[in-house]
Amino acid sequence: MSERAQVTSIESLESFRASLIVFMNKARPALEEVHEEILRTRQWLDHEQRGHWEREVRRRSRLLEQARLELFTARLSQLHTESSAQQMTFRRAKLAFEEAEEKLARVRKWSRELENRTALLLREINQAHTFVTSDLTQAVAHLSRVLQTLEAYSKSGAPMSPAGPQVPAASPDAAEIREDAPATTVHSEARTRDRETGEGDSR
Repeated sequence: MSERAQVTSIESLESFRASLIVFMNKARPALEEVHEEILRTRQWLDHEQRGHWEREVRRRSRLLEQARLELFTARLSQLHTESSAQQMTFRRAKLAFEEAEEKLARVRKWSRELENRTALLLREINQAHTFVTSDLTQAVAHLSRVLQTLEAYSKSGAPMSPAGPQVPAASPDAAEIREDAPATTVHSEARTRDRETGEGDSR
């Protein structure tokens, strides 16, 4: 059984279409911005921060080895009595190296955490973006076609009402018959009218 839509206001349909376009124009860049921000954060952690602290670990490791060598040399040259400056340099180099290792470990940890936490979010963002750019675009196009059809229908002069197009009565007799009258009542009224017409003709 075919379904029939009852449209009472073309203006309301056009207003809904316009609101849908406004929503699309706002939702699409917002979704893209969130997507890009997540990717930028991943890039910052995986490459910039990790690369930075990996280089710092190597650099501070060399400084620590250098300070260790200088301290060892001072002990040998001064009969196992190193200077306080060399001891302080070694301790600072050791603390700096340990800090770099700790920072690198944190960056690696948060890189894994961010990927795990944002994987589902990225999938949902991609699905929402596809819905906005594809499904809603098709919906707007469909509404445009519907509006064109309705405008053409309204220009044809056919009345529009909640009950659908009105069909004029074929004859005065047909107009007297109620739409909700049973079929038996309609036939009975028709036979009675025929008999009365016949009797009048005979007289």
